[in-house]
Amino acid sequence: KMIEEIMHEYEKEMKDKGIEAIYNGKDVVMYANDFLKEAISNIIWNAIVHSKANRIKVWMESNGDIKIFIEDNGIGISDEIKDRLFEMGVKGEKSKGTGLGLYIAKKIVEEHGGRIEVSNAKDGGTIFKVIIPNK
Repeated sequence: KMIEEIMHEYEKEMKDKGIEAIYNGKDVVMYANDFLKEAISNIIWNAIVHSKANRIKVWMESNGDIKIFIEDNGIGISDEIKDRLFEMGVKGEKSKGTGLGLYIAKKIVEEHGGRIEVSNAKDGGTIFKVIIPNK
């Protein structure tokens, strides 16, 4: 339900940018506090604002750990930025943000015993994978 709430929260922004939102994760049960919701929200928001994507797909899997995937078909992230993406203050050249969103997201996920991985999607764009132990 948490992901559905976040996607619903950003519905207007995605529609305004012509982004198709795809969510599939209804069969995974996850209990998350507001901090974890904020971490996932930050990642999705970055995909909306910075990726220049026209599609953002979010899905969940659970085989012990809970995995949340956020994939966009946008411009991707350069290797130079990707290596420093979660450092405080790091942001894209034209970003008007503070560079704190992903830094905070990483700290929150780590506080929950998890981690965030970033990779290039095979068709272009970026995949964020949030892995959280299912306690």
